[in-house]
Amino acid sequence: AKCLVVWHHWGKESLVEEYGAPPDKVSVIPPGIDLERWNFPRRETQSGKVRLLFVGGDFRRKGGETLLTAFRQSLKESCELDIITREEVDVRDLPNVRVHRGLGSNAPQLMALFAQADVFVFPTLADVLPLAIMEAMASSLPIVTTTVGAISEEIEEGVNGLVIPPNDVGALAEATLKLVKDPN
Repeated sequence: AKCLVVWHHWGKESLVEEYGAPPDKVSVIPPGIDLERWNFPRRETQSGKVRLLFVGGDFRRKGGETLLTAFRQSLKESCELDIITREEVDVRDLPNVRVHRGLGSNAPQLMALFAQADVFVFPTLADVLPLAIMEAMASSLPIVTTTVGAISEEIEEGVNGLVIPPNDVGALAEATLKLVKDPN
């Protein structure tokens, strides 16, 4: 190939180190988000509870079970949660959790949930460079996510989000509560 194009430096490093691709033939061109379309005015929390948003079609791989455990143990008193996924999720014992299924990319209902959210929580177990994180950043949401794939190319710890180890319920609850307790 004359040139290889990848979305992230993590992928470029893999092509160079693991496949022997010449570095000068690998270009990084990250994907983008329509910033005007995803820019929503932030509003005051209406219910007194901080509204968390999780988006992950593959609920388990995106860390949904980790989030539900943290919600049950530590977050349910101060937060409510919207889950957007393709999968069935049992939340019968959680009155402040709503599951939304069948929402496609850029759907008005999806964008409305981003506009209503206070914090984007994405404890993924396996990912590379999730567009959902870019949508959350464009929506001016603080983000709690994990140290997998090329996420460190999207999130600068303490600047636009908090980064935790994957599958760490305690760290997820602690990072989320840090944002809940500090609205600024």
